[in-house]
This record gives sequence, structure tokens and C-alpha cells, in this order.
Amino acid sequence: MVSSKRACILVALILPASAASILLLMANDAPEERMDQRIIGTMKESLLIFAEYYPDEKHVVINYVDKTNTEVPVNVEVLGMATSYRETFSGPQFSITLQFDSVPRYGWAAHPVVMDMDHPEFGHVQLKTEIFEAGQGPAPRIIYLVLD
Repeated sequence: MVSSKRACILVALILPASAASILLLMANDAPEERMDQRIIGTMKESLLIFAEYYPDEKHVVINYVDKTNTEVPVNVEVLGMATSYRETFSGPQFSITLQFDSVPRYGWAAHPVVMDMDHPEFGHVQLKTEIFEAGQGPAPRIIYLVLD
């Protein structure tokens, strides 16, 4: 009988301590997550990419704009091609024109545009979007990743 009372008291003492530890861990994670969301929100306002296909001209135009006017090297990749396109640009904005004779067999989703940079305001970030046909609805969303 005494041992069961001890067990109940021990459980009663352990549970509140565990709950406090869990709350402490959650509290420690929350500011970092909020900080990432704040950074991503600012990035969405500051870093823009568009990748449009013009079928009559048979090319894709990729535009990059950094509204903070920061000049950093930006690694640009267009994936999924027989030979992926890779080049590094610098400056707060630039435009790239790539030849595409037709819409790819598996659609534009098979050829994401990825930009990677070490930005002084946002850290090591990546932006990713899809190419879309000019004049055909809204631009695809841009995925913003903080890699630091």
C-alpha cells in the first residue's frame, strides 16, 4: 500500500515537471520560427523572380529584382534540361533569355528555376519558381527558403 502511494506521488511530481520542460522547449523554438516567418515575409516583398515563356519568340525570359538594391552573386539554375542551365549574376536586377523551341513534354513544372544567394539582409536563401506561358493566368508562386 505504501509503494502505490509513493508511485502516485512520484507521477504527480514528474508530470508537472515534464509539462514545464515541454513548454520551455516550445517557448525556445517559437521565437526562431517567428523570426524565419518575418524574414520570409520581408523576402516576399523584396526578392522577386518571374520566368515567362513566349511561344512566338520561342524563348523564356527570367527576371530577378532585389528591391533592397543589394548587389550579391546570385546562382541561377534551370533544372530538368538535358544540360541544366547554370550561371552566376550580380546586381540588384537582371534578365536572362533562354531558347526553348516548345513547351516541354512534361510541362514547365519539370523545369524549375532556382536562385541561390548569400544575402546580407536575409542570410543564405533560395528562391524557386516555375516557368509559365506569358499571358496565361497568374504567375506561379515563389518558394522562399532560409538555409542558414
